[in-house]
Amino acid sequence: MLHVLDAMGVSKGRRAEGGYRPSFLHRLLKPGVSGNTINGLGEARRRRPSSVYHRVEWTHPWSAVQNLFYWRTERDPVRAA
Repeated sequence: MLHVLDAMGVSKGRRAEGGYRPSFLHRLLKPGVSGNTINGLGEARRRRPSSVYHRVEWTHPWSAVQNLFYWRTERDPVRAA
């Protein structure tokens, strides 16, 4: 059943006409704020970029997408890549 969800594009992205199409779940969970904004791209004052992934912070805008990656890896580490 899980491979069927992958094939349908629900849990795994795929190549499509015009480029790569992220999975349905990724598109659903993707926050409205970009990683560039979080990292401070375009800010006048220089600073170290903030982490987008690999955080243990449930309030971070990208935590749902990160957890989707972890879920895919746990259920099938070989096919997750």
